[in-house]
Amino acid sequence: MNAGMFFRSVFVLTAVTMVANGLWMLGDAFHWFRVLPVALEDTGSPNGHFIRDVGVVYLLMGGALAWVMQRPAERRAVFVLVALFMVLHALEHVAEILLGAMPPTRLLLDLPLVLAPGLLFGAFMHPAAWRRLLAP
Repeated sequence: MNAGMFFRSVFVLTAVTMVANGLWMLGDAFHWFRVLPVALEDTGSPNGHFIRDVGVVYLLMGGALAWVMQRPAERRAVFVLVALFMVLHALEHVAEILLGAMPPTRLLLDLPLVLAPGLLFGAFMHPAAWRRLLAP
């Protein structure tokens, strides 16, 4: 698999995951809160309105990433916005841990769904990575 195919595969998987997560959050906020395997109860009681608000963001970001993939050469600015959301979301999680609002054990829980995607998409913003995405 060449670099361009790898990037596109990651983008498609991420877009589908973000859209599915957003729909789940909108469709059944409290179920999402209870069964997502990342100990969300550590963050406090569920707030259905807030969960649905964030679900809208995930739905939009996933849809935007899917839109970018149709014509990536022309839509880099939209990609950067999606990537910045993911990077800033990851940084916010790290800040909560560093400030003591969350225990350090959260790093392991946040790694697969928040921190790793934030790091990966942060790297994808680099112009050299973007050129590889556009490679045939």
